[in-house]
Amino acid sequence: MKFIKKHFKYCVSNLLSLFVVASMSGVHAQKPLKLIRTRIHPNISIVIPEGFSRMEEAAVKGTFLSYRAPIAAYQYGTSPIYITINDSESRMFFDASQMDIIQKIYKSNIQNMYQETNFLREDTVSICGRKAIQFEFIGRFVREDDISSFEKEKIVYNYINYVKFGSRLFIFGFSCPASQQEKWQPVAQNFMNNILIQESKKRKKKKNTSNSTPEMSKQ
Repeated sequence: MKFIKKHFKYCVSNLLSLFVVASMSGVHAQKPLKLIRTRIHPNISIVIPEGFSRMEEAAVKGTFLSYRAPIAAYQYGTSPIYITINDSESRMFFDASQMDIIQKIYKSNIQNMYQETNFLREDTVSICGRKAIQFEFIGRFVREDDISSFEKEKIVYNYINYVKFGSRLFIFGFSCPASQQEKWQPVAQNFMNNILIQESKKRKKKKNTSNSTPEMSKQ
């Protein structure tokens, strides 16, 4: 009888241990967010994680205080977690010989926006065969009394890609409170890794110099 009781306690103890481990795993494991491919430009599309919705123009103007509002902005529910896309005219050429200089210029612009910056990543990457400048950093805002809801978060995690397309410079950004960086960093990386840029297809008519039937293109 003593053996049965001892064996029973041992089994219960093991089951409880397994339950605790499983519960802890459930807390830390995060279900990947579904990604929705969205076109923001005739030649450019991005993926928006589920739970993000496009912000209305009035909300964008009230949230992002700058002389030029993003061409598109998405927010996760009512949380201060944002995906933004900006574009502007740019005469800079992302030439290999100039990338270091251009990167320093953009880094300086970022540093001027914050009281403190801690750069986690400064890199030159390729997006769909195009050179891009990438920054991942944590910034502390200068103004303590800023009325912008975006800037009420004093310390913010940011992930930014600068991509040149034609005469335009596109800036893809992801931001969230630095306290939530661990949760949202993989989402930001996934967003940046799924930027799709396609050149416009120019169809050229070819003269048929032979009597053979032209080969049909695959659909």
